[in-house]
Amino acid sequence: MNKLCFLIFVFLNASFSESYKILVSFPVPSKSHKILGDGVVRHLVKAGHEVTYITPYPANNPPSSLRQIDISSDVNAFPDVINLKAILQKEVNVRDWRQLFAIVTRVANGTLSNVNVQRLLNDPNETFDLFITEWFFTEVQIGIAAVYDCPYIWVSTVEPHWMITRLVDEYLHPAYNPDMLLGSSPPFSFYERVLQLTSQLMMTAIKVL
Repeated sequence: MNKLCFLIFVFLNASFSESYKILVSFPVPSKSHKILGDGVVRHLVKAGHEVTYITPYPANNPPSSLRQIDISSDVNAFPDVINLKAILQKEVNVRDWRQLFAIVTRVANGTLSNVNVQRLLNDPNETFDLFITEWFFTEVQIGIAAVYDCPYIWVSTVEPHWMITRLVDEYLHPAYNPDMLLGSSPPFSFYERVLQLTSQLMMTAIKVL
């Protein structure tokens, strides 16, 4: 009887401790985004999963279950991207939608064309059970999940807003929900509601075009 109980315990324990192969990508060359990505990876590794991490800031002496895909060359390629000094000196206008989308598209394309990422994507022996990536004003990276035919998880650094909710459901109503780039707080005046709607329409058009 004791042996039977022991075997049942071992079987149940094994079924609840199954590890997965997880691909994580936090490509934005900014230390604040690195902190979030490192936190996600740290918990996955601690839980016993086998993690492959696409990052512009690879760590020294990573654990054996963590493989890093080094895209640090992107930091040199985009020295002014999300640069706090440039923002404070108004060299980069974070409220300029066209400039913002152009920057994040450059980062996303730079990541996908990186030689180390290309080597990973073109390896026919690579498989993953899950893809986790940061949403940062572009959905380009999500094509990686299709390459490996696996589910994916978005991670956002900001509060839920219409650009996030449209990925899983519908646009939030601009008359009641704040646009993160406008800085307004409800309840909105008529003028603010018009701005909210205009912002949503223009940003959608810019992304499509």
